[in-house]
Amino acid sequence: MGGISDGSGVLLYVLIAQAVRQDIRSGKYAPGDILPGERVLAGRYAVSPETVRRAVRMLREERAIVVRRGIGNVVQPPPEPQTVRTGPGDVVLARLPDSGERERLGLPEGVWVLAVQRAAGGPEELYDANRARVIQEE
Repeated sequence: MGGISDGSGVLLYVLIAQAVRQDIRSGKYAPGDILPGERVLAGRYAVSPETVRRAVRMLREERAIVVRRGIGNVVQPPPEPQTVRTGPGDVVLARLPDSGERERLGLPEGVWVLAVQRAAGGPEELYDANRARVIQEE
């Protein structure tokens, strides 16, 4: 799947989905709010309507928004958080998962994960960054 990126290798529609997702998390768009239309978002981000359509499709796939006929794209309540407990020496990184990790976790493209490497060793643990709440234990 081709597309234009911002130079970082991340496709523009993924960046736009991330920006809208952040607007939802910050409360700019609350559950029940209707997102601006494609043309408005395309103008805001200086991209084509098709790029916005792809970003909106990502947000629908991750259930951040739903389409209501005759109304538009409606913001949904956030998912239940998942608590991730970490201890001394554990390392937590945020990154985009590869396609195999995305498939294994059931995540749509563009959703970040938290990767936890335990100080005691073992395989890296991956968590949906949209749901994860990290608690550092002593």
